[in-house]
Amino acid sequence: MKKKLYALLGLIVIITIFCVIIIMGLDKENNEDRDDTRIQVVTSFYPTFIVASNILDGIPEIRVQNLTDSTTGCLHDYQLTTQDMKIISTADLFIMNGGGMEGYIDEVIGNYPDLNTINLSKDIPMLESNHHHEHHDEDHVADQEDNHLKVHDDDHTENHNEDHLEEQDQKNHENISHEIEYNSHVWLNPRLYIKQIENARDGLIDYVKSNSSLEAEKHEEIITKIEANAENYMEKVTQLDEDITEELKNLNILNKEVVIFHDAFAYLADRVGLVVAYSVEMDSESQLSATEIADIVDHIKEEGIRYLFIEEQFGDTIAQRIQDETDATVYIIDSAVTGDGSRDSYLTAMKNNLEVIKEALQ
Repeated sequence: MKKKLYALLGLIVIITIFCVIIIMGLDKENNEDRDDTRIQVVTSFYPTFIVASNILDGIPEIRVQNLTDSTTGCLHDYQLTTQDMKIISTADLFIMNGGGMEGYIDEVIGNYPDLNTINLSKDIPMLESNHHHEHHDEDHVADQEDNHLKVHDDDHTENHNEDHLEEQDQKNHENISHEIEYNSHVWLNPRLYIKQIENARDGLIDYVKSNSSLEAEKHEEIITKIEANAENYMEKVTQLDEDITEELKNLNILNKEVVIFHDAFAYLADRVGLVVAYSVEMDSESQLSATEIADIVDHIKEEGIRYLFIEEQFGDTIAQRIQDETDATVYIIDSAVTGDGSRDSYLTAMKNNLEVIKEALQ
């Protein structure tokens, strides 16, 4: 009888200790959420999170939180949730890709007009988006051969005020009138990605300088760390870009036509000298007509196109069908919009892409 009683008491003690540990863990997490002494940085999606994570590594005074899940991918048609708005409400600083990637940004600014933002695509030239699966005409191909990029000044930059919003409304109206859309996946070109890192660095430094909640002596310490981290990360990306040049220099790659199944790859194609003949949008597999597919197949046959680049997270039904009807081969690339959260995940994805391009063209 006593043995049973001791066993029961022992079990109660174990359960009690376990519950205390859980409560302490939850309390710690809640306290972190309520910690007003740290600068709260919220990033819009995975690529912007990786940039911020690298630049803010080892800086305990600044907390980085990603708005979307690391498996979300690109933000096409993304709808903000109640939890998303709760996260944004705690942000001191919001880092976004810009260029139209965050379609929900008007809602964010409407609810939080004083929110400080960093637009990573500020002053970066952008390719025009191709949403209609149309074959590039000769003039457009010539533009690509000259590495001609269209400049798009994003509609949302720092320090939004009423005058700024009115100005942007006018610009939005003008953009709609001209029906111009831009491809915002600039990070797939390492050279443009470096500019995004610079924009993040400069924006973070400006915010730290103006932040009165930090002790004065902390400003210089944090800024020095941000500058060092950014420089270190840019060196890695620069090395990646040099590797691309070196490893592809002996391949007959310039001006070869490819078909892509997401606009993102257009930037990497532009960087290495490939010409995008068709861009089939990721959400178009159920909408692309048999006639359109036949047109693509005919052109691939006529021009002898041998490369179909798709992304792992999107369906490959149409790509496989085209492969079956032509001499083209499907190759899988990574747009670096998902990952395990490691700071080197962009570098890893792009190195894998380099290997895929080499495999395709050798």
